[in-house]
Amino acid sequence: MIPGIGPEWKSSIIEDVGGSALKFGAYSFFNTASQTMVRTPFGSMSGFVAGTVETVAKEALAPVAAAATAGQLTAHAGCAISAAF
Repeated sequence: MIPGIGPEWKSSIIEDVGGSALKFGAYSFFNTASQTMVRTPFGSMSGFVAGTVETVAKEALAPVAAAATAGQLTAHAGCAISAAF
C-alpha cells in the first residue's frame, strides 16, 4: 500500500514506516549475530533466519507489493474519474 493515500492515510504512513523499520531492525540483528557468533548455534541459526528474510523480501514480497501498488493506484484513478463525471 502506498502511504499517504486512502481513507486512513495517517495510519498507513505509521504502519508502513514503523513496520519497515522494525523488519529491517530484526534482519540487521540476525545478520550481525550470524557474523559475530559464527561458532555458536544461535549464530548459525541467525544466518539462516537473515538469509530467509532477505530471500522472501526480494523474491516474494517485492513483486506482490508492486502488483498491489499498481492495483491500488488503478482503483484510486477509477474513483477519481468516476467522481469527475
